[in-house]
Amino acid sequence: MYCALSGNIPKEPVVSVKSGHLYERALIEKELSVNGNKCPETGEPLTTADLLPVKSGGYVLPLPPEKSSMPHVLDHVRAEWDRVILELHTAKRRLHVTRQELATALYRCQASERLIAKLERERDELKRSHLNPNGNAQNASQQAIDHENKADSIELQHSADEKPEQKKDKEEVNQDNQSQADQSENGIISLPEGLVEQARKLATELQEGRKARKSAAPGSDVISSFAELGQTAVDGAEVHVGALCVHERNIFAGCSSGKVHVVKPDMTVSHTEDAHADGVLSICLDEWLFTGGRDGVIKVWDESMKCKTIIDGADPVQDVQRHPLKSMLFCCRPNGYEWRNIEDGVVLGSAKDSISCGAIHPDGLLFATGAEKGIRMWELSSLKPVVELKSKHVQQIVMSEKGYYMVTVQPEEATVWDLRKQGIVGSVPMDGASGVALDEYGEFGCVVGTSGMNIFGAKKKAKIFARLKVSGTSDGRLGIAWGEQASCIIVGGTDGILRKFGAPSS
Repeated sequence: MYCALSGNIPKEPVVSVKSGHLYERALIEKELSVNGNKCPETGEPLTTADLLPVKSGGYVLPLPPEKSSMPHVLDHVRAEWDRVILELHTAKRRLHVTRQELATALYRCQASERLIAKLERERDELKRSHLNPNGNAQNASQQAIDHENKADSIELQHSADEKPEQKKDKEEVNQDNQSQADQSENGIISLPEGLVEQARKLATELQEGRKARKSAAPGSDVISSFAELGQTAVDGAEVHVGALCVHERNIFAGCSSGKVHVVKPDMTVSHTEDAHADGVLSICLDEWLFTGGRDGVIKVWDESMKCKTIIDGADPVQDVQRHPLKSMLFCCRPNGYEWRNIEDGVVLGSAKDSISCGAIHPDGLLFATGAEKGIRMWELSSLKPVVELKSKHVQQIVMSEKGYYMVTVQPEEATVWDLRKQGIVGSVPMDGASGVALDEYGEFGCVVGTSGMNIFGAKKKAKIFARLKVSGTSDGRLGIAWGEQASCIIVGGTDGILRKFGAPSS
């Protein structure tokens, strides 16, 4: 089957219906256009319409002789061999690069682990130093320092043997880890390092000052003689007095009506302020008065009860307390806690958690939160929990003046905790417990509930010194506070009445 014109096997064969000759389509069409539609073999008239395509199976054209020779085959094999060698070289180079990247990643991982271990040592030492200030904190601190110095020496020796590229990678890892520590993690926004450093310095001063302070609380015989001295109605009969504090013998009472009442020592109301739209849940007086409402708002009041700052929020303010630094405010809400700037209300730090109450440790470096499942102690520096104490349905937390003891309220009792041992000192039974308070020296505590009020020793295995009947109490948090020098106890009721208890005058 060869073309009648070229003598080669046609790629697109056609056959003349008149002469039966086989042609290459491209050649015969060109021939017809040049010679006037005449068959090149017979001279008869022939048009493209007389050409029929020949259908045949696929075929492969044979190589020309110059490409089917042995030298050409050897050249082709050599070219294929070179291509395979080049591909193998490329694969080896990529493998080498991958190994380098893996080695760098492993080194970064090890550097991160060393940094994490160092941070954990510092965290544990800080926890020991503040939860066990009179115990083995000094020895533990020295051991931690020795261990850290040894680790630093090993790290320094390891660093001396490192290559420049590895040292650079290590510095980058340290910077990355430091940056990550300052970022939000699991809903945590850390406080600025400058504030934390100020708090550390202040904590040392506060510890020294408290050691020199002597207690002026009355003896247990005086406490045992406490009885109701008087009462006054500060609000309506159905109003709940849920927040109390006492300062310079003046009483500040926050009510479910949203009002804050200032009550004189003689139990007469001297001033009333419409503070919140939907009830006052918490109140604190530390130079200024701070109130937190069910409406989610925190208000700061000056000495003349003029509102200085309004801090908005979406959820109810269950507890509000001023940090010893005086520049920031601790705020507990059902879905977490916040640290706010007092002047402008800006959030300095926060964390998400299920919370029912909270309190700041007197040193200011730790704080506690309570919830349905227990109590958490948090570090101020990282805003992360460092200790968890098992309890149930914690409704209120108060700290002793020196920070050694903590009292919590559960539905059926008040529990006294020794923070140095992280254990329970004792418990005070109380049906429907709804409020607890410690005197300013941490010597005595009182818990109020549906069955009355019990006054107990905060350091003597929670020994009960007095059991008093109190009207106007029910389930739910009630305001309760000690007077100055543990001279009296003020209790708020669900009937809008404040009741004063103390030792009867002779």
